[in-house]
Amino acid sequence: MNRDVCLEILRNAGCNSEVIQHSVAVADLALEICDTRWKDLADHELIEAGALLHDIGRSRTQGIHHAVVGAAIGRELGLDPRLVLIIERHIGAGITQDEAEALGLPAKDYIPETIEEKIVAHADNLVDGTDRITFDERIRQVEEKLTASHVNRMIKLHNEVCGREPDIAIFWGFANIKDVKYLMNEISKLEQDHNLAIQIVGAAFVAGEGHVISAVKKAIRSIREEKAIASNLGLEILLYLAGTRNISKALKIGVKEGRSDVVVLIIGDTIEDGIKEKVFELLSFEPSAIASFDEGRRNRLIEFFEITAEELASVGENKLEKLVMERVALLDLTK
Repeated sequence: MNRDVCLEILRNAGCNSEVIQHSVAVADLALEICDTRWKDLADHELIEAGALLHDIGRSRTQGIHHAVVGAAIGRELGLDPRLVLIIERHIGAGITQDEAEALGLPAKDYIPETIEEKIVAHADNLVDGTDRITFDERIRQVEEKLTASHVNRMIKLHNEVCGREPDIAIFWGFANIKDVKYLMNEISKLEQDHNLAIQIVGAAFVAGEGHVISAVKKAIRSIREEKAIASNLGLEILLYLAGTRNISKALKIGVKEGRSDVVVLIIGDTIEDGIKEKVFELLSFEPSAIASFDEGRRNRLIEFFEITAEELASVGENKLEKLVMERVALLDLTK
């Protein structure tokens, strides 16, 4: 069932333009999710049709019953039973039988089960009207309205459909490195053995925790979307931290032999107990507070990231990290 047929079904059912436009936006996002993570594992055509028709019940009601009403319309029209289930199970992250009874819905389980059902339900969560929103924004919208169990169900659905966001551990302190080549070999072994990305950079080139988190998240997204410059996550993080496509320039912010102020990053789905201690041992690491902005560090950041006096004057001396993060963001535009 192609898009034109689905749109005609929506119009004939009496859906207004807002519902149709929202449904198109959900379908576009659902297909992107499918192509990114589920290309050879999910039914592309079923996802598109299900996303386009998921709100057909809003032709008769705008309440929570619209999913049940929509499923009934689908059955009346003789739609594929798989489409009917997508329509019926698309609300939030699904509704349990107990919740359904409390809401006055027919007593049954409305939890999405197939990957097609899950993708459509989650895409719907990430579209507000016709605007895409982040998952964090959606959670903030619903956490005061819904039960904790439903919010946790939404988080679980997000992790399953889009992939769990990896843990990011950030440590500031001093390292005493005797042999950089030996250190890198040992770090590489830890990465491979524990499925981690570990990066160590000079703190003098890091503007703050926001700079680090922004660079890590952008690097992760770049790898997932197959737009990365580097061949591995650790090096891609370094490029984003340095705000450059030039690997040679990025390596300048890496660690050097001797005692120095560093930032240690460990990224992974599961950071096992003891990994931090192993990395610290390799570095002879001494934890400390986030490095302060002394004149030398400030000047190094301005020079390395090529920040002009005019830029600094426009945002203020205390917003240097903001300007550095703009350089990180610009890397996406130059790819």
